[in-house]
Amino acid sequence: MTILGKAIINTFLRKIRIRKQENEERSLPLKTQNIFQKGVGIVLLLVQLFDIVIHAATDQLEPLRVTSNLIIIAWLATIAFGRADGKNVTAALISIGGYFGLNIIFLALEGLTNPNT
Repeated sequence: MTILGKAIINTFLRKIRIRKQENEERSLPLKTQNIFQKGVGIVLLLVQLFDIVIHAATDQLEPLRVTSNLIIIAWLATIAFGRADGKNVTAALISIGGYFGLNIIFLALEGLTNPNT
């Protein structure tokens, strides 16, 4: 093998090693990001469940608010079980939009004050 051939092969192998090293360095932030996303999902789930439980315990369940909580819980379940695939952004927008929409309708109908307290 000629010197030029060896130089080309060595350059190629060096580039492969550099890319492999870069990929390994990039994978750590992705792991951290996944942990953060799971943590946010758990917090969102707990907030929705707490909202339903606290309203049920005080006998103040409102169908619009419970439905909005269930929309978020269903969205989180879809993500957790890997059913959303490439539709994550669309599902997120629809779920969050539905959540806010139902809560805005509730506020428009009931107002900001609670006459039961």
